[in-house]
Amino acid sequence: MDIFEKRRPNLFEKAILVVGIAMTILGFFLINKMYMKDAMMTWNLIISSFLWLITILLLIMASASQDIKEEISILIRETKQEITLLREDLRKHGRK
Repeated sequence: MDIFEKRRPNLFEKAILVVGIAMTILGFFLINKMYMKDAMMTWNLIISSFLWLITILLLIMASASQDIKEEISILIRETKQEITLLREDLRKHGRK
């Protein structure tokens, strides 16, 4: 059984997706507007561009960590079931 068959996106991941898409579009629009206004590279443009990229990176990392957390919880649940089955089998057949 594949781990990804049981995994479905939760509300937090959907919210991160919506916020990430909105922030990407809005950030690009605002940075482009700032560039068109000055028509040259300024420190404010460089700083805002890097901050925009860092914020997008943080959203990606939050989404990835949520995904990893969900997958680990599935693995722990499956491992717990396997250990329970092994204990029952050991009790049933005895130790040799």
